[in-house]
Amino acid sequence: ALFVRLNMRLCLWRRNELSKRGRWAGIVELIGIAVVSAVFNFWLPMALPCRDVSGIVALPEVCDSPRETGPESYFCQEGQFNELANLFFVPPDRAIKSLFSRTLNMFGWSSLTGFLVVYYVLVTVTAGAKVAAGLFVPMMLIGATYGRMIGHAIASIFPGIEPPIDPSIYSLVGAAAMMGGFSRTTISLAVIMVELTENTQFLLPIMIAVMFSKWVGDALSKSIYDELMELASITFLENHPPKFTQTLSVQDVMTSDPVCIHEVESVARIVEILGSTDHNGFPVVRSYGDERERSYRGMITRKELLILLSQELWTLQDAALTDRQPPVLEYLKYIALRNQKWSLEAVQSKLPRPEDQHKYLIDLYPYTDKSHSMVTDTWSFMDAYRTFQALGLRHIPVVDDNMQVVGILTRHDLTVYYRGEHHFRADE
Repeated sequence: ALFVRLNMRLCLWRRNELSKRGRWAGIVELIGIAVVSAVFNFWLPMALPCRDVSGIVALPEVCDSPRETGPESYFCQEGQFNELANLFFVPPDRAIKSLFSRTLNMFGWSSLTGFLVVYYVLVTVTAGAKVAAGLFVPMMLIGATYGRMIGHAIASIFPGIEPPIDPSIYSLVGAAAMMGGFSRTTISLAVIMVELTENTQFLLPIMIAVMFSKWVGDALSKSIYDELMELASITFLENHPPKFTQTLSVQDVMTSDPVCIHEVESVARIVEILGSTDHNGFPVVRSYGDERERSYRGMITRKELLILLSQELWTLQDAALTDRQPPVLEYLKYIALRNQKWSLEAVQSKLPRPEDQHKYLIDLYPYTDKSHSMVTDTWSFMDAYRTFQALGLRHIPVVDDNMQVVGILTRHDLTVYYRGEHHFRADE
């Protein structure tokens, strides 16, 4: 939880402050992190003296190959090794193997404590920088380090117990706990850790550590991935809506008076809508008069409107009134065009002159999604939330009892309420 909070503050500073200093600021920061990391990795091991490899006490069940997990000599003489060098100066996977090795005294308090503090700070600072780097192995290494420290502490409390307490088991459980605490995954993480050990006898302590790390982490902060999605304004819906929304209806959350498009619309109106908004979908309506000006007919997306403009599927206004057989795009060609990227600037060259655009009409009904989900304004917030989550919707129109479009509900609207970023009215 501390890692998540510190890293989010740093990512927020990078977004709000560092990004203002130009594109090279992030590269300079990355170079600085690389230099500091190299200095620590190379020079810190010199703070500890060398030890004899023959002094390592190993349990008889050790099955690791000495060639793969043998100690790193660093600048020590033959037959000696440096504790910090086996954590700093080796690849992370080899450091994890050393921490998981069933040895009793390979690492001391000073080496484990120094590595944990320095590596924790370096991982916190590096995560979110302009470099492709993951968190799975670093979190495993941090957890394995403090897990082995706990194993040493328990071994010092019970020094004469037989068989002796194995710190590597605590290192394994600590790695699982750390990864569960930052990612908040449970079942899949327990399976991964059991597969790493190829031994199911450690399944119970791993499961207990993973569950308690998730519970404690949830009580203190969100997971690192939830925080990053919120920082990037990604509209991700959690499994269950918050309890305070039980009394809310769709009317309390929806965007009223949405931008609608008629079944037969002028090119000028479509261009105006696409240029003045960044919405992804628009309700298609038909006017019947007598207070039925927005009768719901379906939904059409921004990309579909751009495709129709690019293919010049419009007719003159007079011809459209007499001929109900407007040009229709072939289905296979339409599907192929949907896989391309479109923008209003890309179709500007194919549009009529601005002063003539109001003379041309496009029949949108053949391209309207008539089966798109919709809700009434009497729906509850929780029902709409579950509908979005179950169907993977991006937006959904809201209609009244007369099928008139009165609003639109988007993932952003639901996410704002879920994160508590809404503002209730004064009378509430």
